[in-house]
Amino acid sequence: MARLNELTPKLTLQQDDGLITAVLLVKGYDNSYALNAAGHITAFSLGNSRLKKLVLGKEAEALEYLYFSGSEPLTEVVFEVPLPQLTHLYLNNCAIKQITFPAGFRSLQQIYLQKNGLQRLVFEGDCPSLVLMDVSENELTQFSLPQGFANLTYLYLSGNQLVSLEVANLAKLSTLYLQNNQFSNLPFHFQNTQSGEIQLCLSNAPLVVLEFLRLSANPLPDDIRGFVENNDNCLNEIKAYFKDLSKGETLDNEYKTLIIGNGNVGKSCLVERLVYKRFKTEWDSTHGISLEQFSDQSYIFNLWDFGGQDIYHATHRLFMQSNALYLVLWDSKTEQSAFTEHQIGKECRQYENYPLGYWLDYTHNQGKNSPVIVVQTKTKRDGEKDLAEIRAAYKDIFTFLKFEHIDSQEDDWDENGFNSLLAAMRLAAKRFNRKQKTPKNRAEVRQSLRFKQKAGEKYLSLDDYLILAKEVTNPISVLENWLVKTGVVFYRAGLFQDSIILDQAWAIEAIYTIFRRTNEKGRRNSTYYDIQSRNGRFTGEDLQGIWEEKYSPEEQNLFVSFMLSCEMCFEITSQEHPDLKEWEIHFEQRSFVAPQLMPENKPKSVEDVWEGRSSWYLTYRHDFLHYGVIQSFIVRTQTLAEMRDIWKSGISLKDTHDGAVHYALVECQGNEIRVRVTAGGRVLLNKIRNLFEKLRDSKGIETVSLDGENYVLLDELKNRSKDNPKLKTVNGTWIEVDGLEVFLERDENASFDKPKESEQRSSEKEHPSTKKMIDNSTPHEVTMAEGARKFVPFSEIEGKIKILFLAANPDDTSRLRTDKEGKKSQFELKLSENKDRFEFISVLAATSKDFQREIGHHKPHVIHYSGHGDKHSLYLEDTDVTTELLTSLMVRSKNAQLVILNACNSFAHGEAIAQKIPYVICNSSKVDDKAAIEFAEGFYMDFFDLSEIEDCFDNGLLSIKLANLPHADVPVLLKGTPAKS
Repeated sequence: MARLNELTPKLTLQQDDGLITAVLLVKGYDNSYALNAAGHITAFSLGNSRLKKLVLGKEAEALEYLYFSGSEPLTEVVFEVPLPQLTHLYLNNCAIKQITFPAGFRSLQQIYLQKNGLQRLVFEGDCPSLVLMDVSENELTQFSLPQGFANLTYLYLSGNQLVSLEVANLAKLSTLYLQNNQFSNLPFHFQNTQSGEIQLCLSNAPLVVLEFLRLSANPLPDDIRGFVENNDNCLNEIKAYFKDLSKGETLDNEYKTLIIGNGNVGKSCLVERLVYKRFKTEWDSTHGISLEQFSDQSYIFNLWDFGGQDIYHATHRLFMQSNALYLVLWDSKTEQSAFTEHQIGKECRQYENYPLGYWLDYTHNQGKNSPVIVVQTKTKRDGEKDLAEIRAAYKDIFTFLKFEHIDSQEDDWDENGFNSLLAAMRLAAKRFNRKQKTPKNRAEVRQSLRFKQKAGEKYLSLDDYLILAKEVTNPISVLENWLVKTGVVFYRAGLFQDSIILDQAWAIEAIYTIFRRTNEKGRRNSTYYDIQSRNGRFTGEDLQGIWEEKYSPEEQNLFVSFMLSCEMCFEITSQEHPDLKEWEIHFEQRSFVAPQLMPENKPKSVEDVWEGRSSWYLTYRHDFLHYGVIQSFIVRTQTLAEMRDIWKSGISLKDTHDGAVHYALVECQGNEIRVRVTAGGRVLLNKIRNLFEKLRDSKGIETVSLDGENYVLLDELKNRSKDNPKLKTVNGTWIEVDGLEVFLERDENASFDKPKESEQRSSEKEHPSTKKMIDNSTPHEVTMAEGARKFVPFSEIEGKIKILFLAANPDDTSRLRTDKEGKKSQFELKLSENKDRFEFISVLAATSKDFQREIGHHKPHVIHYSGHGDKHSLYLEDTDVTTELLTSLMVRSKNAQLVILNACNSFAHGEAIAQKIPYVICNSSKVDDKAAIEFAEGFYMDFFDLSEIEDCFDNGLLSIKLANLPHADVPVLLKGTPAKS
């Protein structure tokens, strides 16, 4: 135990230094303290101390600043008296289990208590000056505040075990972080304001100024969880939910149920018994995914029967990343056999089997905290087995884990185990905590989609969906975060020409055709084996041979776009037809490669490049590693490899940076990813690490080496004592750390260029409408649609002119200095005499939701996009946005008069937008990053003086020329002209 005055002799006393007070100096220098004129301690800093207990009594009453962060042995802090002058308290990263603040902390502004293992936090009085409190990453199960915290603005409670909040009036709370807790229902209720807006409330007190809310990683109900996961600010989503709820509510009783396991284990037989009360003696293996619906009492289970053959595992990943009930099936025979044999006509096929542990790891990896039922099948043949080792190994991994035994051949449900299975499924369904009812209008949209499915409709246009969901607040969000994530429909922005797939079984059936070893009649599928013999290569003509009898050309194109977007394959058309322009290539001439059908073994040629080269080595080790990780890596990096240097589980890369050539060998072996990079290839190594950081579902264990034999744990390398020049390797030897520092110098911005087929084609092959030859000396006129808005000169606009600057630079694209473009534009505003006439709103790392939300909320007069693009789409942080969808987003602002698309090849987008919005600035071809920045600076230089758009545009071009940069001929000004009557 110690008091502050007992600790000062070993610390530095800070003195006032002119304008810099001693208290400020203590804030800047650890191991120091300050005294006031009366000799009382006013500031104290002793980070990373070895103190175990700190007592604060009368000797600390003058204290204004206290810092003990990182004092890991510190388990107890006792306030004998309140500290009325204390403004800042830092006790984070210690080991304090409980702490009590007596009444009287009237000056306290900021409290930092994160990462303590804190289990009890008590305030006996008010803290009227408190602005920020961080108690994240502790072990609190409850959190309460009394009256008197009216100035609290920032409250961080993430990473605890909270199930409830009890707080008094927090009128100024603007930021609330509640992610990674145990809320099974929303801790808020709502009230309607006089203006018709939704106001969130905590403990009956309205959160009037709340701006930021995080709720991800809580066991919330299905109809809420999808809206908050992976959402840095879910406030608008929660308000929309309550707004819809206020219009009417109903019970949501549908549950997505995923059935997985080895091929021939009995998954389809389980579905047959559940749904149709029968057993089929003859069957064929499930190819891809089969969908059925089963009703039991008040529950509706939407059954997804996943094909068990290993060829489907990577693509199942697309449908398994959602909250669902998992049925993991196994039988004794497949558990004990490496392969299952299946007779197809006269031929016998072998499918690889995976142990039950694989499927449970697979489920945990994809389903996170979803309930799991392990089901043994064929018990009449094998008898019921007790899996003691499996039970012990996984009981702490899953929050809900049951074991059942069934035999689908048996008709009697008491005897065949299905009654017991159903009871377990009902119990699992209750774990979804659907105590809150779902908005009735959302449930009605789902039901309408079900009716369309039953009527035989295969897909629905986005426009038709928006009409169907017109009564719903934020219908796109409801589509993406509820209807898709619960398995009702399949939709991805920009995919399927923005169609919504209603009949998912129909789409999946077509898409999986090339992976099918047999056709519908059970005969050998020659196309599959032809593709395999061609090292995974297939053409549009191959697909036509399979699809043309059942699917239209438009549907065939939709399926291909799905496969490309989901990284089931990559396109190599431009490599095989280098002389053809993009629009000259017919569907049957297009060429693709499916990594899953490439050779199993690594080509000998890839080893030749390493002769005599020193290397850096990196491995990622996982308990479970999905094939989809290496498949996606191959698809995203294949432009840096020769086709002969790619195989099913690996790739050899060649990259050039600053004139130097470097090589990398990346391969997957079992549950381990192995990376080898030529020494000096720092940029290439960083690109690989950053991409795997994005692709891997779990962190795994990283090890690094300079010789490929002596590996050390990367975490130990990071945390080693700088005084120790050696580290112990994973095989027990000790090595010098000199040289390993290269693995600590990661550039998180390094990335591979996006492997868009359109970007792989050279600029000579551009469509005439997007060539550089467009004359940009005068505006390019575009006929506007009937009823399009009329242009109002910016000088005549009443109120502030709003400019919304949206920038995106996804991880898998080359880096652009979009932030600099925004800052230069804002700098011009500061220099302008008219700066009070404008409001500049900047949104960096913009997602599609940011576009939708910010344009709709601010209704800007100018929408400025800076980032990557091609003539098909713009690349946002989360997805690619097509021309049609982009136009729909832009017109959400009823005030928009000008759209600036500062992205490559944006002319086609611009032409479509100019039919609705009077002025658009776009680029007819690729444009240099620096030229784009110069153009923006020159444009706004005149724009903020309220000059004519044409003059502003010309000044932007002039800026490019004055900087001696290329591409002054690329920007194009499009001017909408009224349609002739």
